[in-house]
Amino acid sequence: SERTDGKSEDAETTAPPAKPRRRKRHTQPKADMDLLSDYQIIIEGLELAGEMLAPLLPAYGLTPEVVARHREERAAALAAVDARQMAIAAQRYAADEQRTRYDAMVSTMGIFRQLARAVVDEAGEIALSLNEPLPTTIGIFFSLARQALRAAQAEPYASLLATTTFGPTRIAAALTELDELEETFYRRQQVDHDAKIATRARNDAMR
Repeated sequence: SERTDGKSEDAETTAPPAKPRRRKRHTQPKADMDLLSDYQIIIEGLELAGEMLAPLLPAYGLTPEVVARHREERAAALAAVDARQMAIAAQRYAADEQRTRYDAMVSTMGIFRQLARAVVDEAGEIALSLNEPLPTTIGIFFSLARQALRAAQAEPYASLLATTTFGPTRIAAALTELDELEETFYRRQQVDHDAKIATRARNDAMR
């Protein structure tokens, strides 16, 4: 059938289905946060107990000292939750920083290897590790990249590379970039360790 705009009804297409919404992962378990909230309500209720109820509480072991201790325990648990929250945020930041620096360093090494291949002979390709694939293991990547860049600072490769856009200054800058990536890697390891400790402390505080 034809529509008034001249298009066939059969030619109509339905709109593509909406993409499923990505579920957000909570940094803290909802059950833990609900428990802390309920605990706070109970503590405040005990502290604000009326004249009729307050005298009865000690018979159930709910003395002012016990209530105060529970408040301190809740405060400690909340502090542990907050500390873990910050540790997880630092962990995410460190991971993103490492990925950004790593991608940039891989790009730098790709340019270096491309330009070096254009000016060195077969012996140079071996000396600068140009025929070796860039390792995906970051520790081995550090070793290969550092060895290649340092070899490029020696003759005859330094003079040959000086005829390209990857001369001595750029090689030195690449080594500095590699140092910064390595520092980021070790900093991330420390942050990951701190996050694990903070998680254990949170778990202990919530027991």
